[in-house]
Amino acid sequence: MERLLKGIRILDLSRLLPGPFCSMILADLGAEVVKVESCIAGDPARGFPPHVGRESCYFMSVNRGKKSIAVNLRSESGREIVRELAQSADVFLETFRPGRAQFLGMSYDEIKQVKPDIVYCSLSGYGQDGPLRDRSGHDINYLALGGMLDLFRPSGGPPVMPGVQMADIGGGALYAVIGILAALVERSRSSTGTYVDASIFHGVVASLAFSAATRMSAEVESERGHPYLGGSFPCYNVYQTKDGRYMALGALESHFWVGFCEAIGREDLISRQFPDGTERASVIAEIQRVFFTRSRAEWIEFFSDRDVCCEPVNTIEEALEHPQVEHRGTVFEVDHPTAGRLKQIGLPLRISRDPSRKVLPPPLLGQHTIEILRSLGYDDVKIEQLVASGVVSVPADTCVGKTRPPG
Repeated sequence: MERLLKGIRILDLSRLLPGPFCSMILADLGAEVVKVESCIAGDPARGFPPHVGRESCYFMSVNRGKKSIAVNLRSESGREIVRELAQSADVFLETFRPGRAQFLGMSYDEIKQVKPDIVYCSLSGYGQDGPLRDRSGHDINYLALGGMLDLFRPSGGPPVMPGVQMADIGGGALYAVIGILAALVERSRSSTGTYVDASIFHGVVASLAFSAATRMSAEVESERGHPYLGGSFPCYNVYQTKDGRYMALGALESHFWVGFCEAIGREDLISRQFPDGTERASVIAEIQRVFFTRSRAEWIEFFSDRDVCCEPVNTIEEALEHPQVEHRGTVFEVDHPTAGRLKQIGLPLRISRDPSRKVLPPPLLGQHTIEILRSLGYDDVKIEQLVASGVVSVPADTCVGKTRPPG
């Protein structure tokens, strides 16, 4: 059975997190992803500690399923190789600062000259135009400027840094995937290419749709402080247990709240699900006192057969080892040529026509340089010249003409 994106080739010039996460999703769906890296140091994420052998854990977490060609983009010969690759690509993904792709001769207008129906995606911090187009930034900056970080704060306290790169992934990578897939659908109808301008910052702002609902309505008086689902109400909150762990209560619908109150023997709180003003703190305190009477393990057992939306706050290790995660195969293993057996968090989808889970491991820097150049028609003599001149690079133990790179 063919995979959903079989036959689609992605030319990926992205690095670090948002772009590689985007292209990894496309690889998981069956696309061939050719990762173009600098032959000097490769994707900077390769240098992020800790390492397993010579390979970064962080790099390997978002680059499975790809082939790596290491090219010197500062050389015209290197840029020409990329343009040649673009001729057989369906998608061109880049995460340069606005204007950099044009400087390299790889802008959308230039790439579509060699591949008119190319789907070209620029994923950047603030988009390709506007007053902040040239401004640098990272996840925490986009969350802060986009209004989301202000929502992560205890009452009266400072913002709390989230431990997940929510802007890079939710605001950038996932929206880029949506744009690319939509453009591929349109190309299948019209045979024309499309330019996708994805902005991480604007993805953060778009994610505020529910949280900002009252702020955008002139007829509703907006209350500052906790957002609607950010600790304002006792029915949707986090509570500490007797042993210092935590439970998350999400009894938002009335029947869940009624069931919760009945379960803990506090039917008197049923009418106080959405209290106003100072009453909120008193109801939350009442429920907190109840949670202090049992350990987290005891509460897990207590709620195991009660349908009230109350679950433990797990550590990452506990989440990855959860029976539901194991049952669905969300965490799986691949064999890496130098790092050994790797655990990976897979695509969180089950698609009836795309059952395959076999993927390539994260590539070594330049692991597939020879293979890819041969596919372009370069012979071994020419490849050896490119390696010797620093236009491309291959793994240190690779011998052109005798040993093909692993994978």
